Amino acid sequence: MFGRGYRCVFMTGSSISPEMRAVEINGQRIEYYEVGQGPPIVLNHGANCGADDWFNVVGPLSLHYRLIIPDRLVHEVDPWRLWLLLEHLNIDRVALLGHSGGAFTSREMYRQNPLRVWAFVCIDSAAAGGKVSAISLPNSLWPPHVATMFARNKAKLLAISPNRVSDYPSDENVAILAKTFQRKAQTPKERMVGRSQPMACKVAGPFSPGPEPIDDKGCFFQCPMLVFNSGRGKLDASDPPESTNTWWGTPIQAEKYKFVLVRDSGHWVWLDQPKEFLEQTIRFLTHHQP
Repeated sequence: MFGRGYRCVFMTGSSISPEMRAVEINGQRIEYYEVGQGPPIVLNHGANCGADDWFNVVGPLSLHYRLIIPDRLVHEVDPWRLWLLLEHLNIDRVALLGHSGGAFTSREMYRQNPLRVWAFVCIDSAAAGGKVSAISLPNSLWPPHVATMFARNKAKLLAISPNRVSDYPSDENVAILAKTFQRKAQTPKERMVGRSQPMACKVAGPFSPGPEPIDDKGCFFQCPMLVFNSGRGKLDASDPPESTNTWWGTPIQAEKYKFVLVRDSGHWVWLDQPKEFLEQTIRFLTHHQP
């Protein structure tokens, strides 16, 4: 149904490490990765995260799509300059994929150029509405296999933060939480240690000013949307969000959307459940790609 590339997704699960690139646009350095061919997708990571957090799914996604992956860990980039980067790369229409705070970056990119966005994927973020608050639910909801993981990793979660003892206790989630909290305490200079520092290609102007963003009230997203939420081991698709107001957030701000609640995952859904993430994402994008 989806062609050879789709069938190969689950045979290509290892991480890859593409080469970092850099440009200077209007005086600001932008670091990013580019890999793959096909309809373009921009992957925006969250706060205190890096582009390398995506690397375990970059290989399979790059079989189908041209991936543009900004890295804002050291050099922050505003949404309009990301559009200027896309113009430099001769990219017109894109799909936007954002995680956590990166979904808010994608949201602002959409508001600036809604007609240039053909799909939107929101991962465990309130940027598009519909944020699930599973982490606030009691740990007594955990099934035995999650409780076993918690017993193994409780000390590590406590060391990260006492507030994290109700988070999903998988080895993958604990590792990325520790990494993120470490990054949070670092200065930009400290974050640069051990990173590639490619010479920036200076992009010549003039540069157009950013457009006035569209209003963000109601269902302002007109493109198809896929919304992932993590169940933290406590919630799954059998718990209907529309009828469970204790944990269901604001309504999703799109008329055309699919909601996916991944029970056995933490905040970084694709790290705990790469197979489900890839299957849902590629099916969605394949259906809607131009």
